[in-house]
Amino acid sequence: MPASNILVVVVDGLRASALGAYGNTTYPTPALDQFAAESMLFDECFSPSSELPAVYRALWNSYHPARSGATKSNPGPRSLSHRLIKAGYRTTLMTDEPRLLDVQAASDFDECNLFRSGQDEESPAHSTDVSQTNIGRLFSAVAESIVNRDGNEPPHFESPRLVWVHSRGMYGRRCWKTRRHP
Repeated sequence: MPASNILVVVVDGLRASALGAYGNTTYPTPALDQFAAESMLFDECFSPSSELPAVYRALWNSYHPARSGATKSNPGPRSLSHRLIKAGYRTTLMTDEPRLLDVQAASDFDECNLFRSGQDEESPAHSTDVSQTNIGRLFSAVAESIVNRDGNEPPHFESPRLVWVHSRGMYGRRCWKTRRHP
């Protein structure tokens, strides 16, 4: 059986309880619910720190920094990305968080893409469509990188892929839907 492609999605500020896949019935999240139905979900993830770089050092290197004696200059065992590359995977990090590129294990990815949505003076502070939000634009760029240009089936890659997506999510331009009362 060929190796599977892996897509990891991490969104800051998005509680699992806000998604239908985890029981939310207040707000519909059909696209994320479908994605979850076809994926492996993690019910728990305990963070070793409130500092984002420390969290990613622990996630990518699969260790708790307090137990291993690992430090920023000595990260401990090789990263998930490094191990997957040795197994024949192509690895990509896509993020809108510049601090992740400073984590030593980020250099183990074959490719790192920093997505800059930019909010200029002419951009409205709020948008009415998700495609105008920072998170919407990031995920649009992710989708473009993993599907054929014609929008049909995913491309057949020479090797399996890991695409790790990290979004600051609920930060930046927000999407506001206006509800009209009849």
